[in-house]
Amino acid sequence: MEQNKGLIVDEVEAYKDGLFCRTLAVKLWTNTNYNAKAFKQTTIQSWKLKNPVEVQDLNKNLYLFRFSTKKDAENVLKNGPWSFDKNLIILQKIT
Repeated sequence: MEQNKGLIVDEVEAYKDGLFCRTLAVKLWTNTNYNAKAFKQTTIQSWKLKNPVEVQDLNKNLYLFRFSTKKDAENVLKNGPWSFDKNLIILQKIT
């Protein structure tokens, strides 16, 4: 039996920090196997950001990318669409 894994965050702390403003849910649209480490590294490198990005694995092909600044997250959204190994990367703001 599978258990759903959730992200538990103190709402007040996340709001003060702007955590959700600078976090994107990222889904790699594929059914084929891929190297998850290479996906994360290649994707971050292709965005050409000056600031670090934290990545949290949520589920198969689903990640949270936490940017250092809100501007970095907005630039990634604005400059898309993005792909990895000919597979579309779906990006969504966290609200």
